[in-house]
Amino acid sequence: MQEILVSVDGSAYSLRGLALGRKLSQQLGMPLKLYSIVPDTQAMDDRRHAIERALESFKGDKPKIEVVPDTSPARHLAEMARNETDILLCMTTHGRRPVTEALLGSVAAQVVRESGRLVFLAGPRMRDDDDSPIQQLIVCVDGSPLSEDVLPQAAELAQMLKARLQLVHVVEPDAMPGQSRRHSITESFGPSSGSSGSSSDIMESNYVQSVARRLKEKHGLDADWDVLHGDSPGEAISSYASAQPGAMLVMTTHGRGGLAQVALGSVSHAVLHDVKCPVALFRPEEQL
Repeated sequence: MQEILVSVDGSAYSLRGLALGRKLSQQLGMPLKLYSIVPDTQAMDDRRHAIERALESFKGDKPKIEVVPDTSPARHLAEMARNETDILLCMTTHGRRPVTEALLGSVAAQVVRESGRLVFLAGPRMRDDDDSPIQQLIVCVDGSPLSEDVLPQAAELAQMLKARLQLVHVVEPDAMPGQSRRHSITESFGPSSGSSGSSSDIMESNYVQSVARRLKEKHGLDADWDVLHGDSPGEAISSYASAQPGAMLVMTTHGRGGLAQVALGSVSHAVLHDVKCPVALFRPEEQL
C-alpha cells in the first residue's frame, strides 16, 4: 500500500511537514504516518511521547507514529526512499541564509542527495494553514539536461495529483543580443554565456515550448509555460510560485564534494528559504 511518510525529530518545527503530508494524503487517498529515528532503542519511548505532546496542538485526526532506532537518520531515510517505491517522503527544512548555515539541514540534504527520488519539502515560509489541494506543479527548467531530468517524475506526480503542469524558465532582464545569459537552477548562481543569437523572449519561449511538446509526446500531458525575468532566479521563482494558488514547485538540484555534499545549489536553496508553497526536490541518479 502506498503511504505518505513525514519525517519528524520530536520538535514542533519538524511537525510543520505534517501540513504538507496531510495535503498529499487527502489528495492522493494514501495513509499518513509520522516516522522518527532515534539513536537506540532506549530513546524510542521518550521520542514517541515527545511527538504525542507536540501533536496536542494539532487539529484533526492524529496520524500514526512509528519510531525506529538507527545511528544515521539521513542514511536510513535515503535508503528507505530509494528502496521502498510505495512511499512519498515529506520533510521540513530550515533553509537558513548565512554562509555558515547555507545548508538545507544535513539530514534532509543527504536524503535528497542519496535517495534518487522526489523528496517533498516544507520550507520555513510555507503556508501550513492552507489545506487546499495542489492544483499546479511549477517545474523549473533552464536549458540543461540536468534540470530536465525531473520531467518524468513531474509528469507522473501531475497525473497522480490531477494537477496542471507549468514550465518556467528564468532569464536575466538585461541580457544583450548575441550574449544570452541564462541563470541555471542546477548550478550555483551566476550568469553563463549561452549560444550566440537572440536572447529575447522569443528564443527562451521557443525552448520551453519545445519542452512542453516533448512532455505531450512522451507523457500525453499538456503543459503551460512562462518565461520569468529577474537578476535573482531564486527570487523570481519564489515570487512567481508564491503568487499561484494551489502550487507546488518541482526542481532538480546538484550536490558535489566538500560543503556541497550537504548544501544545495544556491538557487534551490534560495527558493526553499523564500517560497510559500511546498517544493519537490530531485537529484538525478547520474549525480549520485
